[in-house]
Amino acid sequence: MQKKKWVSLATFGALLLALGGLSAHRAEATVANGVLYLNRPATMYHGYDDTRQSTGQTLKAGSQWKITGQQESAGVTWYQVATNTWVTENAQFNPQQSYGVVRLNQTATIYTVPGDKNTSTGRNLNAGSSWRVTDQQVVAGVTWYQVATNTWVTQNYAFNPIPYQTVTLAQPTTLYNGYGAARQSTGRTLAIGSAWKITHAATENGVTWYEIGPNQWITTNTSYNPVPDHFDNAIMTITVNTKNGANVYSSYQAGRWWVNRLSFGSRWKVTRQAVANDGSLWYQVGTNQWVSATGGIATGVVYPNSAYINGVPLISQLPELPNGCEITAVTMMLRYAGANVNKMQLAREMPRSSNPNYGYIGDPWNNTGITIFPPALMNIVQKYAGNSINMTGMSFDAIRYQVGIRKHPVVAWMTMHGFPYHAVVVTGYSASNVTYLDCWTNSVGTMSIDAFVNNWQTQNRRAISY
Repeated sequence: MQKKKWVSLATFGALLLALGGLSAHRAEATVANGVLYLNRPATMYHGYDDTRQSTGQTLKAGSQWKITGQQESAGVTWYQVATNTWVTENAQFNPQQSYGVVRLNQTATIYTVPGDKNTSTGRNLNAGSSWRVTDQQVVAGVTWYQVATNTWVTQNYAFNPIPYQTVTLAQPTTLYNGYGAARQSTGRTLAIGSAWKITHAATENGVTWYEIGPNQWITTNTSYNPVPDHFDNAIMTITVNTKNGANVYSSYQAGRWWVNRLSFGSRWKVTRQAVANDGSLWYQVGTNQWVSATGGIATGVVYPNSAYINGVPLISQLPELPNGCEITAVTMMLRYAGANVNKMQLAREMPRSSNPNYGYIGDPWNNTGITIFPPALMNIVQKYAGNSINMTGMSFDAIRYQVGIRKHPVVAWMTMHGFPYHAVVVTGYSASNVTYLDCWTNSVGTMSIDAFVNNWQTQNRRAISY
């Protein structure tokens, strides 16, 4: 047990003993071998009988004091710890000090003994709740608060694991590097409908925040997720290009119903976009009015002239996966998204099939391996990124949108290095060039946009993102 000091008087400081190895329990005090161990704060008195007077000072709970005298008065045992200075373990003479109120900024696990993980009750107090503190201790640098008999909590994360929970996002949600006043946006946005496992919860100024990864925090509070969602640096429109018009639905998710039809040639400003659970892309053109990206429309966006995503890890497919470029590229994308995965793990996990739209043909670690296409990778990307978008058949503007606006890398299928199928990770573009990560050469590559699009077209513009 850590030695603790409460009193500033020099005569008392000389009496404080550095005794270790004491087990924690909640009696008022314990006497052993001429030493008084205080488990509760003890008021000091001058004298012990009816003429005693309180000094107005208190010995700290957890401190230990050498006993220089002991007396009985009216059935109460008193201990002398300094000249004419007496204390007792009797609660009648030790009114509890008020420690005020603690407001929990996260879900807090209840313990019966402060600092001892083995005494967890398995019960929790809610984040944002407030409790009157009856006692307070610091154990191994961690502050603990007693809020009821044998009920101790702390704000320290190490003692507050929360049960497995998920949060499903009802709006595009900004990812922050913390939840406190010093938090900063990471520049990344999580998609509507994506679900994330919560590892911690915290409350700051009445706003509940959720940690979904190391230094990755989100909130469902709309004040921190401004609308329009992904169009802060772009203006997006859709133009109806089919003679029958474009259908408008009440929602982008399953269960939607038809509400209107936009006429041929009409042009509409897009205020939001959303990805449905099935991976389809939708645009909002009014309140509860959604149009499918494949519903007979053409998009027009003013994108940034250039964009580059920093921090996407470069991972070589060699030597372990000589035919595993697709899953290695997906690993790079998912690692950037915050997933703790590696290429061999995902190579074993991806489905197998004789049809690349349903699974990988062969095995990527030997010469039986051939390829896998985006539809077969949707579940893996959804699992680890919380969202997946099959971008196959979309225009290069879709890549500009993902990279330039959403700051999400894109895995694109190409014909390169003598292989009929090869996958690269697009991380940037300029007015004339595309920047990508190549897991075969383990290097950063560039090519002109025209050359990229022409090559990409040989693979039917296959691509996947999140």
